[in-house]
Amino acid sequence: MEFIVRGAEATRHHLGATLRHATTASEGDVRRLQTSTAILAEIWAKLHNFVKPVADADTLNVPIGLALLLNRAVSGLPDLKQAKIAVELTSPLNYFQRRHDPLRGLAALLQLRLGASTQLNFPNDLGIIGIPYSQGGLLFLNCLFYHELGHYVVEQRNLTDTLRNEADTRIAEVLPKLTDDRRRKLAKVIRSWLEEVFCDLFAVRLLGPAYTFVFAELFDLLGDFREQRAALYHGTHPAGTVRLHEQLEILREAPCNWDPVLSELQPDLYSQITTLAAKHEEIPPSCEDVPVEMVRAFRSALPKVRELAKSAANGQSKSPETFLRVREEIVDCLAHGIVPSTVYKGTNAEEWCVMLINAAYFLQLGDLENLFSIIAKPDKNDVQLHARIRQRIEQWSLKAIEDILRSL
Repeated sequence: MEFIVRGAEATRHHLGATLRHATTASEGDVRRLQTSTAILAEIWAKLHNFVKPVADADTLNVPIGLALLLNRAVSGLPDLKQAKIAVELTSPLNYFQRRHDPLRGLAALLQLRLGASTQLNFPNDLGIIGIPYSQGGLLFLNCLFYHELGHYVVEQRNLTDTLRNEADTRIAEVLPKLTDDRRRKLAKVIRSWLEEVFCDLFAVRLLGPAYTFVFAELFDLLGDFREQRAALYHGTHPAGTVRLHEQLEILREAPCNWDPVLSELQPDLYSQITTLAAKHEEIPPSCEDVPVEMVRAFRSALPKVRELAKSAANGQSKSPETFLRVREEIVDCLAHGIVPSTVYKGTNAEEWCVMLINAAYFLQLGDLENLFSIIAKPDKNDVQLHARIRQRIEQWSLKAIEDILRSL
């Protein structure tokens, strides 16, 4: 917010000087001053669209613990030690990363209008991630933060050019007879697909299987994993089956193979995800003017994306052994309404908080029945009771993350 405060103060001084000058200026000068003032007003109106949602998110209900964890995660990555992630709230059920170019452009215009004497340094390491108002104070669906963090990393580390070059190369190999204009259009779509997969893999490496299960849950809620929609390719996103398959490849990667743990903890849900992912090789008819050959070009570029995601995450992936070591204590706390920070033993804080998210999410997904044993006169068919317990698990988990990270 420092950039906004300084810009606003500089604008106030500039307008004061403009007003004083206007009292003695000629008619032509006054018109020019009016035009200049109108341009400043337009710049601030556009800046308002960026700033207001973030300011609201600072005062309304946001998952502070998860935001702290996200900032800690990104600051530990190569070349991103000064990065800061801010949260804004949005009305649609949608998560997004706000690109910086429009903000930087507005900052440059403001600097130009206020004159060289005003120094406005836009924070180059700032990232803005939007989340739905409905999920503001919750934890699990907001694990999709990590995907949006991937988009931030793509922008900050200039990986867009790498993905674009890979898309160009694959299109040229698969469809060599295309016109240059057609090739560029198709390569743009493939680049978008590759970035989405990159962000998925980046998120799985930083968060573990919780991301994959949340991803599947959201897309099932939206209806994209029903009937044949999971295998469809769209103008901005590749098929859900491919995205799931690539995530499972990371989760099954040696030496951090989650397959035995997930098969035991969540056999039904994991089986459904695995079944969907097994259809990743199916190539449906063309959709949205996308030829089938383009899908083949996209798939041939996936090994490169896996390498990029591994490098961007600094080679890390989450260990099931660490998860199993702390899970029992975490679940026991949550089952008895105790904030799990009480069992944190001062080890790697970020790693422990990530394992807390995984343990709490799997508890919410599959072990709620066990929690009814500690509730007076339980009614296992009470929908409101289910919802209340789920919400409390999220709240206790978020509180634990915030407690631990604020104590460091």
